[in-house]
Amino acid sequence: MNHSDYKDAAVTVVMNPAASSGRAGRRWPSIETALCREFSNLTVKKTDAPGHATAICRTALEDGAEIIVSVGGDGTNNEVLGGFMDEDGGNRFPDRMLGLVAAGTGGDFQRQFGVLRPEKQVSRMCRATPRTVDYGVATLKGPNDAAITRAFLNTSSAGISGLVSDLVLEADRSLGPTAAYVTASLKGIFRYKNRPVIVRFDEGEPQRVDLTLLVVSNGQYFGAGMHACPHASISDGKLAYVLMQGMKKSHVVHALARSFKGKHLRLRNVSHGHASLVELSLPPGSAGDVLLELDGEQPGRAPVTFRAVPSGIRLLVA
Repeated sequence: MNHSDYKDAAVTVVMNPAASSGRAGRRWPSIETALCREFSNLTVKKTDAPGHATAICRTALEDGAEIIVSVGGDGTNNEVLGGFMDEDGGNRFPDRMLGLVAAGTGGDFQRQFGVLRPEKQVSRMCRATPRTVDYGVATLKGPNDAAITRAFLNTSSAGISGLVSDLVLEADRSLGPTAAYVTASLKGIFRYKNRPVIVRFDEGEPQRVDLTLLVVSNGQYFGAGMHACPHASISDGKLAYVLMQGMKKSHVVHALARSFKGKHLRLRNVSHGHASLVELSLPPGSAGDVLLELDGEQPGRAPVTFRAVPSGIRLLVA
């Protein structure tokens, strides 16, 4: 299918009305008008609970949908991506397409392609050439200590970010998404204590470090505009990583400020690179949890393995 065939394609829209503290729901009428202008065979499904987007997407794909359009934030995109996945993180529907319309709190995956109004994203998305892109898969410890596998389109991380993802839920969203993330990040920095962990990149030697933050990313941005991984690419077959270790709280605040322009990579105790596989575990006898973040959500804790899935999904994005 090329861009001239979209008009009559079987399209299911998975829309999260709660995204961006309800802003997505309020903007939905104009977004829906834009979508109806582009697609003649359109089905709209709205989510009403965590995990609902995955179920909607999977059912639609099994019923023959050719394009799934996610309307919401990075968390909504993550759940919709989950609808494509089998239990091991493989794409069950490699011939179908995932379309994205950022209308949520972060919109960080979309940010690397440019910041546009949702209605404009619809127009450009429908004229875009499909691209086959990578995604990531994390295998981690979930609720009740069960091992779970979750795919991510944008970023996953461990350390401070796992705490921050919980604190964002308590933040005042009326000031906007970036202010909410910065406020939560500052609270997280002053509550978090560096944790000893063991990190391994591909076939390298395991490293014992005092973990401040590990970002393992397919996309370049997270945290509502932090240019966390400017060296990331969605089509190089690898995940980008940034490792911050043994950093004092004041240094983390400094790194946070520099991250919005991607200048934190030059700081002391910050390393970065690319890997197909990243493993993070706890030393024997270690107490306490290292929380994880995955596309803005907090799904569980370490130990965790991140791996790249090269050219794993067909994507339509403005």
